[in-house]
Amino acid sequence: EYDLSSLILKLSQAKIPVIGFLQGHGEHEIGSGNPVMGQNSGRDYLIVNQTISKNYELRMIRFDQGDLLDGVDVLVVAGSKRDLTKRAIFEIDQYLLRGGKAIFLIDAVEQLPGVIDLRLVESSVKTLFSPLGVTVASSVLLDELSEFQGFNAGPGRSFFVQYPPFVRLIQKHFSDHPIVSQIPGFVVRFASGLTIEEKEGLSYDRFANTSPASWYQSGPSFSLNPQAIPPATPELKGPQTFAVAVSGFFPRLSQENQAPLLERWEEKKEGAHELARVPEDPHRFGREFLSEAKAEAQLLVFGDSDFIADPYLESDQ
Repeated sequence: EYDLSSLILKLSQAKIPVIGFLQGHGEHEIGSGNPVMGQNSGRDYLIVNQTISKNYELRMIRFDQGDLLDGVDVLVVAGSKRDLTKRAIFEIDQYLLRGGKAIFLIDAVEQLPGVIDLRLVESSVKTLFSPLGVTVASSVLLDELSEFQGFNAGPGRSFFVQYPPFVRLIQKHFSDHPIVSQIPGFVVRFASGLTIEEKEGLSYDRFANTSPASWYQSGPSFSLNPQAIPPATPELKGPQTFAVAVSGFFPRLSQENQAPLLERWEEKKEGAHELARVPEDPHRFGREFLSEAKAEAQLLVFGDSDFIADPYLESDQ
């Protein structure tokens, strides 16, 4: 029934909306793969692909390959592991000044392979929206309202415990924003909270929040042993915002007054990446430049990108 209604909706639309997924900075990809729980291993947004493509056209966006945001109705940036290039920030800035819509799923921490420990994600995207008063804290959320999880205690031994870093977000702590109005709840694992300082002239909707029994640990080191998590201190305890919607005439995110040189991240030895100049750049000049907003933009920011990755969506069903 849903597939039929989706097909009718597609056929009746004069233009199918385009959802652009930014690539080139270690983001999740729309495609199949074999992801490892808690790690961004690439093509692990297949379920997102299958769901969204019923009603929308999906498009990969790589500025280093000459792609532009012309014709993109919503830009999605999911799990950037490296700094956005100056050119990417400039293009996103211009897109939002023109009244664009964007969804940013931002990881401030990531799980280390094979262990219950985290490291900070050193990416400039965490502070990209500081001109709007929104940053992603270098911390991990914990909550007494959390999921049970099994752990290995040695050969032939395991135990289950309610695990505070696996936070359950429920409708009681949601706003009436349409993105969560029909959702009873969902789980986020090793997610971060948002720091929000509202700016005059912009509208804010903290639409997904933790419970009053939540708290957080700040990096760079974390203590997440399921049998030895430190209790919350009074000054850290209280509701935290996981997701916010911001709308209005945005200030500039980039201070560049023309398109910066085009660059791309290239992998070097031992997994390290370095920025390299892209020689072919047909779109650097000859386009309209905006120094201020000419239309209202809409932005959603989440403190995690893995909660809609394939392994988590499958395990939560």
